[in-house]
Parts: sequence; structure tokens; C-alpha cells
Amino acid sequence: MLRRRHLGRVTFAEVNDFQHALLDAADDYLLVFEHPPTYTRGVRASNESFLIAPESLAAPVVDADRGGDVTYHGPGQVVLWAIVTVDDDPSAGRLHVGRLEDGVINAVKALDEQGMLGLVGRLEGFPGIWAHVDTAPVKIGQVGVRTERDTTGRRRTLHGIALNVNVDLEAFTAIVPCGVTEYPVGSLQSLGLTVGFEGAEDAIAES
Repeated sequence: MLRRRHLGRVTFAEVNDFQHALLDAADDYLLVFEHPPTYTRGVRASNESFLIAPESLAAPVVDADRGGDVTYHGPGQVVLWAIVTVDDDPSAGRLHVGRLEDGVINAVKALDEQGMLGLVGRLEGFPGIWAHVDTAPVKIGQVGVRTERDTTGRRRTLHGIALNVNVDLEAFTAIVPCGVTEYPVGSLQSLGLTVGFEGAEDAIAES
């Protein structure tokens, strides 16, 4: 059974402890929330991804046991983490990422009835969710996951995906977001789509 939990605004440490506690749960879980201002550093991150010394940033930097580089989380960004069982297969992690991306892409398309974001989807060679893919790509969603075995040997997923609804984009200028220098980071709001945070949260969770 897939269970959904809306957690509100929680720190990275709080939700990280919670997801690890759910590893051995019989059911699958979707955790939907937002963070207070926080930079997270994935397992592939390097110090070069910080344009300002980490200790000088206005928000804390925490290490995350997910894939990917450095990114920013804060109010106005919907985060969805999935703790689900996947096949014991080398491709399972990649397929899981694809399902997360598909869900958010479909949710954004449903919200964007007027087509303010142009073509929304994937950008070849770059993970995440993108707007105006075929004209001037802008990244509006980040993804980073990990798989881990529980005590019974099941392969379970951790972490997940985030969508920039009306998050403070200025915070991204202190880093090289997800290691990508070629394209800018945007949000639904910055691209002209005004959506209530709770509406975006529900659309993503239900997708």
C-alpha cells in the first residue's frame, strides 16, 4: 500500500531521520513537504559548486546521502520523497527517477493550462524538470535519489524530487545548482505561472 504524508515545513535532519525510519516499513510512502532555507550537498558534490564559502552562506549546508551535486531548498519549493520498494535490478534506480520526473512533468502540465511554461519535460543530458525545453531551457525541478536495502533485503528508495513553485531564486546564485552552468534555474512564478503552493503540492502528490 502507498501512503502519503504531508509534513508541512520540516528541517532536512527531521525528514531524513523519518525516511530512514520508514525503510523497514511494510508499506510504501510519499513524503510531501518544504524545507526552511537549506543547501544540500549530494555525494557527487565538490567545493567548486559553491561560489561563496559554505560557512558564509545565509543558510546551513547539510550533507545528503543522495546522488547529485549541490542544490538549494527553501519555502516555496515542493519536495516529494518516495520510500518505495523497487526491483532488485541495476536499472531500478534509473527507472524510479524516470517515474518521479514523469509525475512532476504531468502535474506541471496540468497546472499550466495557459501554456506559460512552453514545452515542459526533460532536457537531454541533464536530469530534472525543465520548462521551455525547445526554446530557452530553464530548470524548474531537481531530482536526487538513493537506493538502500532494508533489514529484510528489499531494495528501497530514499530522497526524491523538488519543484520550484515560488522559491527565492536569489539563493541559487551562491552555488552552481546541480553542477549545471549552461542553463538558469527558474520557478513557476518567475516564468509567469501563478499557482498556490498547496495546489502545486496536491497536484504533485497525486501525480
